[in-house]
Amino acid sequence: MTPGTASAVFDAVVEPLHQHEDLEEFSVGGFLVDMVVSVFAGLLAGPALSVSAPSVCVRIKDRATSDTVYELPCGKDQTLAEGVAASFRTEMETMTAERFLEEYGIHPERVWTAHWRAYVGIGSNLGDRLANLQGAVDGLQQRDGITVVWVSEVYETAPVGGPAQPDYLNAAVAVDTVLHARELLPIAQHLEAEAQRVRNERWGPRTLDVDLLIVGDEEIDEPDLTVPHPRMRERGFVLAPLAGFLPPGAVEAPEGGWPGVRLTDLSLRLP
Repeated sequence: MTPGTASAVFDAVVEPLHQHEDLEEFSVGGFLVDMVVSVFAGLLAGPALSVSAPSVCVRIKDRATSDTVYELPCGKDQTLAEGVAASFRTEMETMTAERFLEEYGIHPERVWTAHWRAYVGIGSNLGDRLANLQGAVDGLQQRDGITVVWVSEVYETAPVGGPAQPDYLNAAVAVDTVLHARELLPIAQHLEAEAQRVRNERWGPRTLDVDLLIVGDEEIDEPDLTVPHPRMRERGFVLAPLAGFLPPGAVEAPEGGWPGVRLTDLSLRLP
């Protein structure tokens, strides 16, 4: 614990997930609850998980008050949770408290007021691609009930399926929201329409793609909406930006990196 760093103010601890009286309110930092394991299972090395094991999470706690300011559920994977907590502690040793909170989109003064955290994938391969992505980020922030708390790095990716077309720019956005997936869907579709997206063919080029990847711990499988996103785990252009949410070393890319996915020096502004 180094004076002047985040480690002097906060600690990262692994605890059982379901120990808070108000589980709905407590799930604000919920990165999928148990779904985090299924998303990254193919990228994590470790023993098989026991279905009878308790769900665990990493909690960031204020050392002075013992209050929880952030929660990151890790499913039933104790090894993953311990690794994430260790990575958080390492980060705390190199950052001020203010920088640490900013880096991970933590807002202690309001973190328990939002109902959950959602993750949105955005992509563009027509027109001003970066401007289209920034428009989606800004558009999310402008909607009632949504607060953008984090944006990923920007990746350039080869198209998957469809006709011959230009490469994409892809990123991920984390939002705190009181809206359910069914309420977020028309917002995503409206943002695409604002960017003049034309749907001529499946997997065709587009000015803007806005996909609901994860919405709290909601699980929906309906003709027009599936969350968590059904092909998320198969797509490097989704996994690479999402992995940036976790502290360094918590999740490693496949050997050689995700195929067809290249990190750029471009960046998106947090509203």
